[in-house]
Amino acid sequence: MATLSCPDLAGGVLRVESATLIEEISTPTRAVVVVAPTDDSTLDPADPEALIGSAATLSIVIDQSTSRSFPLVVTAVDYLGLDHSTHDLVSLQLEHPLALLRLQRDRRPFLEKSVEDIAKVVTQTVDVTADWKATRGKTPRIATVQYDETDYDFFSRLLEEEGIFWFSPDDTSAPKLVVADAADAFSPVAGETVPFADEDVGRGIDELLVEHHVTSGAVALRDYDFEKPGVDLLSRTRVDEDAAGELFEYPGRFTTQSEGGAIAKIRAEEVASSKMILRGSSDRPHLRAAAWFTLTTARDRSLPTESGKYLLRRVEHTYDKGHYRNAFVASPFELPFRPARTAPRPVAAGTSSAVATGPSGQEIHTDKLGRTKLKYGFDRLGPDDDASSQWVRVLQPALAGSMMLARVGWELAVRHLDGDPDRPVVVARMYDGQHLAPEKLPDLQTKTSFDTFTSPRAEKINAITIDDKGGAMKMEVIAAKDLDATILHDESETIGANDTVTIGKDSTTLIGGNQTSTVEKDDTAKALKDAGVAVAGNRKKTVTKDETTTIEGGVSARIDGNDEESVGQDLTVAADAELLETAKGKYDLTVLASVTASAKKDYTIYVAGKSSETVGAAKTVASSDGPLSEAIGGDATFTVGGAWVETVDGNRVSSAKGEMARTVGAAATLTAAGKLQLAGKTVKVTVAGAGTFIGAGGIVSLTAASVGLVGVITLKGSGGVEIVGNPQIAM
Repeated sequence: MATLSCPDLAGGVLRVESATLIEEISTPTRAVVVVAPTDDSTLDPADPEALIGSAATLSIVIDQSTSRSFPLVVTAVDYLGLDHSTHDLVSLQLEHPLALLRLQRDRRPFLEKSVEDIAKVVTQTVDVTADWKATRGKTPRIATVQYDETDYDFFSRLLEEEGIFWFSPDDTSAPKLVVADAADAFSPVAGETVPFADEDVGRGIDELLVEHHVTSGAVALRDYDFEKPGVDLLSRTRVDEDAAGELFEYPGRFTTQSEGGAIAKIRAEEVASSKMILRGSSDRPHLRAAAWFTLTTARDRSLPTESGKYLLRRVEHTYDKGHYRNAFVASPFELPFRPARTAPRPVAAGTSSAVATGPSGQEIHTDKLGRTKLKYGFDRLGPDDDASSQWVRVLQPALAGSMMLARVGWELAVRHLDGDPDRPVVVARMYDGQHLAPEKLPDLQTKTSFDTFTSPRAEKINAITIDDKGGAMKMEVIAAKDLDATILHDESETIGANDTVTIGKDSTTLIGGNQTSTVEKDDTAKALKDAGVAVAGNRKKTVTKDETTTIEGGVSARIDGNDEESVGQDLTVAADAELLETAKGKYDLTVLASVTASAKKDYTIYVAGKSSETVGAAKTVASSDGPLSEAIGGDATFTVGGAWVETVDGNRVSSAKGEMARTVGAAATLTAAGKLQLAGKTVKVTVAGAGTFIGAGGIVSLTAASVGLVGVITLKGSGGVEIVGNPQIAM
């Protein structure tokens, strides 16, 4: 017999007319049961919703000895009408509570959570107790996203990827799960052995088919770790040494060789678990999914004889008015069981919207790889700070080096590598009502801008702006503070019209080689304060026409070496005040033509040492007003190759502390309106021609210890002629 107990019904127990129940590893148990009320229970067909969602336990009892109980939940009710006894017949759909997870769909990220952690969160909305025996699924994942999946599909996908299976243990009073990844989680059926049915044995397996399937010979997985791009993450595992073909997967979802090897082994076991399948039927109700049995009295020589143990993967129970049968699917126990990956992996197609996040008060949040944190628009539960996501890579321009970092609060366009929701990539920034475009649109729609804000506070910008407006095309560069440019080779700049440079403070230019500046028209340089030029080597200046230099203050020039000045025509030096020239060494003045020195007042020449003067032609010394005096601290030697003429309106005095010698190659005439005096320790005058010395207003005086006169010499003084010393006169 079979009954259905439902605590929410009056009387609690319904008679089962027929039932079909399917139990399978990693699949919620599902049953369709036709029930009728008993004498102690009531069933109102007009109120089917009274049963929806109610707990119900299906019990099947055979021969008063073997029974099975399945704690389930009513998920559908269908009124069938009256039976021959005028009882209401109702068809009920019963399912394991885990099936209710199909009623929930979500998008939500899980950060640094293991598969076990996530599974427990997902299943906490249903009344199921889980016994977690799996060894895998305990390592936290960086990010796992439930992406438009039902909770059930998400739960199933995570377990299937890890090679983890689950099943409902037998005959529990409440729904329960066992989650495992190894064969030791499976227990034997009651009695362990199941015989073939015959006249001697009685109940048992009455039909058995063995299926052998060809499989791929190997499984290969590969992945890429961008933090270790040089590591080749390829893992390969054989399924069958005699089989051909290889199943390749990318990405394999691993970042180490050891993890890749473990996942490849699981994938190979998943493929191998379908190599041999047994399909059979029996009248033994104790056959249940996730249990193993030993087959005895085998009649099929194709069955392996190593252990004779088989794992029941799926059992379909059928009950109809007291008659029971089942159909089962089994596989050799020696083959590791791995659930097939039937839950669809979601594909994040298109572009998603997210907002850049960071710690409170921080405008830019990044790591050494330029990654950012973000929060998806679909994330209803996550925080709004740097704990909202994993580090997310940011697409950069395809240059040798480029880095554009999102500011906290910006809206970002996000794509996903290989469509994997767990691997987002920021591809662009999008403007919104809070963060507008840098230019007023649509008014300035011809402008293209590359702007960056200062941080913190975004008070200034660095910007490159290009305006493509016809007739007013322009490119503008703004540096909020400093602008550094480094050119490792040549730079060429061509300006078609004017060039204006305004520098608020100092300007420094360092040129490692030569500098050539060509101005085809005028060149004007103006310094409102001081101007300095420092040349470490030589300096050349060429002016093809006139050069005018106006200095309102003084001029000071220091030349540590030689100073050469060459003038093709006249050289005029004019000083409104004094003109001073000082040479610490020798001073040479060579003039290829005439030299004229004119002083409107006094003219003084002072020589601390010897003074030598050579005149190749005539020399004329004239004092138009006042005396002419010479004072020489040492010897004085004057040699005139031609005539010597001096005319002084006043006194003419020449004195030397040493010897004074005057040699004239032609005539010599000295005329002084006042006194004419030549004085020295020794005075010697030699005249090749006629010599005339006239002191028109006074005395002609030759004063020395020794006086020598050679030549035709006339001495005439209105006040007298005085010769002092030891005169030697040759006339």
